Amino acid sequence: SSFVVYHSLRDHTPKRWNITTRFAIGISVFFSMWLAIVGFFCFQTETQGDILNNFAYDNPVINFARALLALTMVFTYPMEMFVARYSILQCLKLAKVVNTSNENMYFYSVTVALWLSSLLIGAFIAKIGVVLELVGDICGALVGYILPGVISLRIFGFHSLKDKFMAAYRERTNCHERYIAGWNFLFPIFMILFGFVIMIMGIVEISLKA
Repeated sequence: SSFVVYHSLRDHTPKRWNITTRFAIGISVFFSMWLAIVGFFCFQTETQGDILNNFAYDNPVINFARALLALTMVFTYPMEMFVARYSILQCLKLAKVVNTSNENMYFYSVTVALWLSSLLIGAFIAKIGVVLELVGDICGALVGYILPGVISLRIFGFHSLKDKFMAAYRERTNCHERYIAGWNFLFPIFMILFGFVIMIMGIVEISLKA
């Protein structure tokens, strides 16, 4: 999503990107730490993840804060949806469904559809823990291990890396060259296999708990 946000800047230069990200992260850290410290000093070890749950449900001020939080969550457009919208629109452009004459219509339609789907899921599904665990397990293994290994093999070439690895050991080159050749070829394969193993283990564990 960083690339999408970067290109959404009016004048997307590295300097403006650095200013934007530093201010955004700084403001987020400030308010997060402020709420965390104040919440801990008030409730200490009984502080809940949502600090509003530490207050009584008949407190009008806290209920007003809950209403504002709910309103904020309803009209929040998650960062992931920027990437999803961009990907959907690019696929539609490749399929020649979207062109310059109807681009705005599809842009707003996809935006509303994504927002409305997430809003309805959040409003009507009370327990999505299993879904979140599955998504986290599968996506975490894919993003953290499997895709980096596949991309490395794709960029440098599986057969090219294998030939260099075999040649380094066949020709008895020095230890450093054999180490580099072995690392470049074997480590991506290890990452892919390890990613699939932890993905399967996670799915089995989640299924047993469910």
